[in-house]
Amino acid sequence: IQLILSELNEFLKTKYNTNNFDEILVKFNKDILEKLKSENYLEDDASLGIIITEQVLSYYKQVIND
Repeated sequence: IQLILSELNEFLKTKYNTNNFDEILVKFNKDILEKLKSENYLEDDASLGIIITEQVLSYYKQVIND
């Protein structure tokens, strides 16, 4: 989880204000899951979901604008 949060933090700092944010976010999710699997953090039959709430996005919007 620490790896996901760290990568998500950097992703949101750099990509939040992009025009195609939704598409880039989907790619981020796929990429992080592939990374976790390739580094043997996930088993083949594991299931993982990432929920990013509106409050999280609002926080990053405020951080970026400050």
